[in-house]
Amino acid sequence: PDKIRDEYAAADADAIARLAPIFRQKADEEGTSWALDNLLYPMIRCCWEMEKRGVLVDRDYFNRLCAHYAKQIVTTEEQLWTLHEPFKYLDYKALQRVLFKELNLPPTGRKTPGAKGCHPCEAGLCFDHESTGKDALAELDKLTEHPIVGLLLELKKLHKMRSTYLDGGRGGMARYIAQDGRIHSQFEPGGTETTRLNSRKPNLQNEPHYVEIEELETKDAFRRIFVAPEGKAFLTADWSQLEVWAQAYTTHDEELLEALRS
Repeated sequence: PDKIRDEYAAADADAIARLAPIFRQKADEEGTSWALDNLLYPMIRCCWEMEKRGVLVDRDYFNRLCAHYAKQIVTTEEQLWTLHEPFKYLDYKALQRVLFKELNLPPTGRKTPGAKGCHPCEAGLCFDHESTGKDALAELDKLTEHPIVGLLLELKKLHKMRSTYLDGGRGGMARYIAQDGRIHSQFEPGGTETTRLNSRKPNLQNEPHYVEIEELETKDAFRRIFVAPEGKAFLTADWSQLEVWAQAYTTHDEELLEALRS
């Protein structure tokens, strides 16, 4: 309701107005005002402009990439069904049953958290807590030559790529494409533990690099999703060695300044 929303927004604005002078005084006392005014605030404004503008998506290419991965999943599934009757391979219980009870493949020793306190597990008599994650399957692939494991690994990879970066699962990146054809990711300076720039909803900084797909004529399939409008270009920017620059300017240390000059 408008009344609740307006009061909430007003309380936020009031709190910031009260806190700002307190934090400004603290920054002055700490000697961090220069970094605040010259680095952090401009960066926040820049990130806000980036979020408002968004990054343009080549919808035609994006749809073709989604179709490519959907086709890859179907093709790999067809190979899987030649080795075993269809089952819900994304369900770990079904996977445990097929791998360890029906095919009698050797357990890897990797367990789910539920194995804690399970005495049959400790005796090697229980497979209900045998892990079927990517790492466990990779280890199982080394222990056995059964072709089903390699196909399951490939399917996990395909589904992961599709659900995280495309249109699978709960919508991947497809759900973030706005009506203007852009993704308006939220950029956060200092959003990570190392204080580096972070983006979320979705994270545009963890796109897979250099995935080559011949039929789409690209050597960087996922970064190819994003395009610059006509007459525009992409800019790669990085605050490399930011700490050194900030220290040099705030301390006027001649050795640091000379290192940067040279």
